[in-house]
Amino acid sequence: MLRILLFTLLLYPLSVFGQLHSTFLSIEGGGTGMIASINIGKTLFVHSRYKIIFQSGLGWSPKINSKNSPFNIPCQLTCNFGNRNSFFEAGLGVSLLIRKETEKSGKNFRHRDLYLTPIVGIRHETERWFARVYLSPFFNATGKSLYDEITSTILSFGIAIGLVL
Repeated sequence: MLRILLFTLLLYPLSVFGQLHSTFLSIEGGGTGMIASINIGKTLFVHSRYKIIFQSGLGWSPKINSKNSPFNIPCQLTCNFGNRNSFFEAGLGVSLLIRKETEKSGKNFRHRDLYLTPIVGIRHETERWFARVYLSPFFNATGKSLYDEITSTILSFGIAIGLVL
């Protein structure tokens, strides 16, 4: 069931609203992908003064999680305010980490951590490419505390460059 959900999150931007709006392919450093990520995004809605973009991808987790799985699933929903090529960007991102942990009894089990991150940044877009820089502090949504070893070791900003498909 979890695999179907993850696969759906990765392909969702390709299927939304057919070809009515732009599709994006990007490489990001930091941000919701934690260390780095490859993402695909889709413009969901366009207004004369703003547009809403959803993106998801495959991220690379920090060393502290790499013994379990070096990957995470980052997703973002942002609203981009502007009407030309430059936008102010605000939204919410999430990253899902899946870890394997061993209990004292020797039994293995999977532990899922969900990290929430507000997004505030700028985006520049042309007909063929785009770039963005944004702040994205992480908070642990599934732990006992908002802060843990992941939130203290990752970058709290993202930088991306990508193609408009």
